[in-house]
Amino acid sequence: ENTPEDIDVKELYNRIQRLKTVEEIHDFHCWSLAGGKHVMTCHIRSNFGERAVRHINRICKEKEFGIFHTTV
Repeated sequence: ENTPEDIDVKELYNRIQRLKTVEEIHDFHCWSLAGGKHVMTCHIRSNFGERAVRHINRICKEKEFGIFHTTV
């Protein structure tokens, strides 16, 4: 397990932070598992619940980031 070299983790964080459905993001972690699968976990504050989670998952699954699994 390590920080993914092929993902701009700072850009991923910033893209999530800029979502209108996300008020705050913290406890953000992104790493690679064996086999090159990337995962991301974070805590957010939002009044949009599941809608915010869907927005975050959509960003994470984009080709640019290729996140295999998220926990929000």
